[in-house]
Amino acid sequence: MLSLKFRCVGESRTADPAEWIEFRGVLVCISGHCGPIAQYASGHWLYAGMRSSYFECRAMLFIHFEDPDLQRRCVLGPYPSLRVRDRYLFGGRTPIATLTPSTGRWLQRGTSETWQLIRVLPDTRTL
Repeated sequence: MLSLKFRCVGESRTADPAEWIEFRGVLVCISGHCGPIAQYASGHWLYAGMRSSYFECRAMLFIHFEDPDLQRRCVLGPYPSLRVRDRYLFGGRTPIATLTPSTGRWLQRGTSETWQLIRVLPDTRTL
């Protein structure tokens, strides 16, 4: 199971454990919830009424870039954690992607590829 911890100055909140995490543009979704649990707007992530510029998931995981409309996919990992600082996504300490809020797409680091969906899954080899 994956668990997201959202942080701001002097406070942190943890989302329900999930089988997967998805970044659908500016929205964060997790298994077990009908809708998004967080949203990026005006330079921060809003989760349960808390404004956060940083959140993380500490677990061995894989990061799947997906674009269902174009039927393409790219998988990176495994990484020891997932971290999001502002618009930037990291696998461990490695920069992976940057969110473009105006288009709702993620630019994969080191490429010109943009993606509409990023799915985070646990590394089941370690279970």
